[in-house]
Amino acid sequence: MAVPVRPWGVPIESLLAALGTRPEGLSGLEAAERARAAGPNRLPEPKAAGILRQFAAQFVHFMAILLWAAGGLAFASGMPQLGWAIWAVVVFNGLFSFTQEVRAERALTSLRRRLPHDVRVWRDGRLAVAHAQELVPGDVIELATGDRVPADVRLLAADRLRLDLSLITGESLPVDRRPAAAEPLCALSHEAASVALAGASVVGGRGRAVVFGTGAGTALGEVARLVAGVVREPSTLSIEVAKLVRVVTGVAVGMGLAVFLLTWSLLDLAFAEAFLFAIGIIVANVPEGLLPTVTLALALGVQRMARRRVLVRRLPAKVMAMVTATSRNRSNTKSWPTRSLPSCRWSWSV
Repeated sequence: MAVPVRPWGVPIESLLAALGTRPEGLSGLEAAERARAAGPNRLPEPKAAGILRQFAAQFVHFMAILLWAAGGLAFASGMPQLGWAIWAVVVFNGLFSFTQEVRAERALTSLRRRLPHDVRVWRDGRLAVAHAQELVPGDVIELATGDRVPADVRLLAADRLRLDLSLITGESLPVDRRPAAAEPLCALSHEAASVALAGASVVGGRGRAVVFGTGAGTALGEVARLVAGVVREPSTLSIEVAKLVRVVTGVAVGMGLAVFLLTWSLLDLAFAEAFLFAIGIIVANVPEGLLPTVTLALALGVQRMARRRVLVRRLPAKVMAMVTATSRNRSNTKSWPTRSLPSCRWSWSV
């Protein structure tokens, strides 16, 4: 069985022949054999970063390490109240950032829930109810109002069928779908009027369709694969903040060292007193409020992005997400009314 590269671009008879199926569907034996070869119809599992590793990462980045060191110096210089205050900033900031990222990661798993649990499928010439994970390429299924499309399918018949494709295309309004002999000029699956994609919702009408893509082979599976396989790299904001922290650290340590040498050599202070005074200078130059200020500003931006249907997995990625969402909204202002924006697809910023 070799599925055409563009299943919507060939006559339906050719597609059925390539899939080794018939308009009345597969037999139970054929479906079982294909299920062993193709695997279950479910989206790939996202890679889990590890909850403990994710939690620890909030407390060991460069700015947090600087504040940990500043708190330790405050204790060493006899200012325990300041030391506890600095450490409290690191702890509360880390907990806040961790909570935000966990919420985003949970939202990512909602992609897998876009596939329905049960589906009406033709097996052995009879219409039966089966689990959506049992679908295989070549199955013929029935769609009706209120259903979710369980796999990428091509329509064999349709009666005023309308789909919500916002999860894949971002289109805020339902689109009509109808059978077509062949649509070779359509480059993408969602542009073909005879195709219904996995995860789409049926908002009107009914139809019959043949499955040509399941699981990771669907358009939704490609989205899930790309999201799960993203290699995390430092964002521009993270790089700039790290540069600022290094400059601040160099200035603070340089001033502390200079004050220590001057007070010890010129003012004849005792070594211990000059050392404590230098530590105080270093701690005073550490911007304890920078970390919570940046985190709070980013968190507020993340909430505003969420209202625009943009999901930000990591706080430092908010700037890129904001630029992406703004560009999308500007480029689609004429075609997407403002009142329809809440229905648009989720965008992902990693």
